[in-house]
Amino acid sequence: MKNSIVILLTILFLNPILKAQNFKVGDLVKLSNTVPVINSSIDVYSDDANNVKVLNFLESGVIFRVVDISDTEVKVIALPFEVKTGKQKKNFKEKKPDEKIKSEYYNDKVYSISLKNFNAFAVSYVIPDRISVGLLTLPFRARPQDDFSFHTEFNLSTAVNFKLGSFKGSTFNWQFGAGISSVGLNSENSLGIESGESQDVATLTLFTGPMLQYKKVQIGLYLGVDQINNQSNYQWKSNGNLWLGFGVGFDVFSVSVSTPKNGQ
Repeated sequence: MKNSIVILLTILFLNPILKAQNFKVGDLVKLSNTVPVINSSIDVYSDDANNVKVLNFLESGVIFRVVDISDTEVKVIALPFEVKTGKQKKNFKEKKPDEKIKSEYYNDKVYSISLKNFNAFAVSYVIPDRISVGLLTLPFRARPQDDFSFHTEFNLSTAVNFKLGSFKGSTFNWQFGAGISSVGLNSENSLGIESGESQDVATLTLFTGPMLQYKKVQIGLYLGVDQINNQSNYQWKSNGNLWLGFGVGFDVFSVSVSTPKNGQ
């Protein structure tokens, strides 16, 4: 019984320390709640030492970088906010008179909060990439040259995604891609195929188009072309002609190909 109590007390005592070890200096975090400040200081690189504006509480939703972790407190510095000057300040204050200009209170300032509060409210944060690579399949395509008939050929493509902007939790993207497809050729859509016969032929697909993403749900509209490499044998009527594709997907994974900017 004594051993069980000792083990339990040891776990309770070490738990905050073990939890703090989940984060290290240099990690990016967000706070899920407002947290009181223990101490604050101007970063050594700041030129604003004569006009110091500091906070008593750190706000939730701001992206911080961990500067130092000790047994009792954690020092953090916010990723830089856009600096508002002159007319920008005036317009901002007119629109939001009760809201602080965040760059004045966060940029180049190191804040200390208790280790207990850090462990309770800090959440790991990863800056979204501007450019990413993923897999894409478009099950439905409309070909205008066939009176907008819809086709459901097999296709699998690699797409490069460029994030253009965000709005209320959604992101607007533009994608370029290439891949392989299969198309069914018959006597109606190709020359060189006898009546009553059909043949599946591989095609190279190129496409581009906008994609809107909300959380992990994606909706895209694409314009592309298909090209078969043995066109001289089959004379496919849609070879190299434009098609319109629509896709709804779910973001499973993506591969980053860019380094995000160090700001918020």
